[in-house]
Amino acid sequence: MTTAFRLTSHRAAVETAISNSIKDLLMEAGFHMRNELVKKVQPPPPRTGIHYKGQRQRSSAPGEPPAKQEGDLQRSILPPRYKTGAQGGEVHVGSISKVGVFLERGTSKMKARPWFKTTWEQEKSEVKRILGGKWF
Repeated sequence: MTTAFRLTSHRAAVETAISNSIKDLLMEAGFHMRNELVKKVQPPPPRTGIHYKGQRQRSSAPGEPPAKQEGDLQRSILPPRYKTGAQGGEVHVGSISKVGVFLERGTSKMKARPWFKTTWEQEKSEVKRILGGKWF
């Protein structure tokens, strides 16, 4: 007569739990970034740019985040999308508006009004904190 016990890995269940936890954390980080981007393009007045006739508020000056005029840029920042890629899961956060790119980088006739990269720089430590959360 022997006394024994069996250890079972349940590898598939563990991999599924880890994968789901990673997806949840990536989505949480994605929603955080999306919310911060929306806040960046609706900053409180006053702005230091020009007040054009017919506009409700003063425009942003070069180097400031864009001033909200009609809200198109704000509405173009979509909720995060999760995709499974070759390297694993990834979340995409951003704007579908070409205006967002023009404002971020500037054009030959307009200096940049950065909002995307500056938000990332301000929030990346919070994103790292979120991603370092509970795994399962």
